[in-house]
Amino acid sequence: MAGPEGLATDTTEKSTMDTSATSGVGPRTDDRARWEGTLTGALGIPADVLEQVTGPILDMVRDVAHGVSRPSAPLTAFLVGLASGCASAAAGTLPAAEVMTRVEHVGRLVEAWEPSPGA
Repeated sequence: MAGPEGLATDTTEKSTMDTSATSGVGPRTDDRARWEGTLTGALGIPADVLEQVTGPILDMVRDVAHGVSRPSAPLTAFLVGLASGCASAAAGTLPAAEVMTRVEHVGRLVEAWEPSPGA
C-alpha cells in the first residue's frame, strides 16, 4: 500500500535483530523495534537490509560522533544512505552492500581524521 509521495505504508515486516553485541547501544527496546518496523515499511526498505546494516551504521555514527563531531554523526548517516541508494539504483546492486562499502570508507576517514587545532 502506498502512502504520501508514493511511500509504502505496510508495516508488517519488522526487524527483531539485536545489535547490542556490535553497537554497544543495548538490547532493542519495544519502541525501537516498533519504530524500525514502521519506518522500513513506510519507506519501502526490506527488513533484511536493515538487519544487515544496523550494527555497522550505529558503530559508524558513534565513531563519527566521538571522533569528528556530534552534529556530523546524523548527517554522515544520511549521506551514506543517500549515496548508497543512488549507487544501488544506478548499478542495480544490493542496497546493503552499497551501505557497507560506504560505512567502511567512512571508518577509514574517521581513523585518519585530524581535529582542528584547538578543537
